[in-house]
Amino acid sequence: AALEVQKLSQQTIAILKSYNRPPDVVVQVMRSVFLLLGNTSQELDSWPDIVIQLNKIGKENTKRRIQCRIPEDIDYMAARKVELILCKYDEELVFDTTQALGVFYNWAECIADERLALPEVLTDKHKSSGLFGAARPPPLPQGGMTGNSESAGSSSKKKKSSKPPPAGGKEKKEKEKKDKKKKKGGKSEGMRVGADQNMPPPPKFLFNER
Repeated sequence: AALEVQKLSQQTIAILKSYNRPPDVVVQVMRSVFLLLGNTSQELDSWPDIVIQLNKIGKENTKRRIQCRIPEDIDYMAARKVELILCKYDEELVFDTTQALGVFYNWAECIADERLALPEVLTDKHKSSGLFGAARPPPLPQGGMTGNSESAGSSSKKKKSSKPPPAGGKEKKEKEKKDKKKKKGGKSEGMRVGADQNMPPPPKFLFNER
């Protein structure tokens, strides 16, 4: 229902504001909308008072206020009062009056029912859970990244760079060095033995018989 309100054009809403003496259904439906948005009955005493609320811009713009409103933010008694007001009017009659009024009526009826489905006194658990309304995430700073996310990224990089060396790495390297030394030693010894074998044979006269 809130999405349908956002689709309303300014021209459509302007038709509502153009009434000098609107039908009772227009006054009551729009009064219900602003009661659910947190305005008091004193602020909505007459139709000109309601038009003042419709004319507000910026953060107080009606469409923006509806977009940010969730059932947990609404006073239980205000929702009860709105329910009693809206039950007098048929939805088809409301839409026949103006399209904008029908859309506002649907939103007010839906969010009032959702608030009345919750306990009258809400605990912090109810308010934080967002049972019916969409959860509102914390606003992001300019640039779209929070400091926490950046620090988290840097910490993960640090963790990756500080991985411990594989077990037994040093021992393997030392063993390989020793094996190479042994092989080199074996080759040198072989060369010495070979050198002895290649020496010329002793003279024959040493073996002559007497």
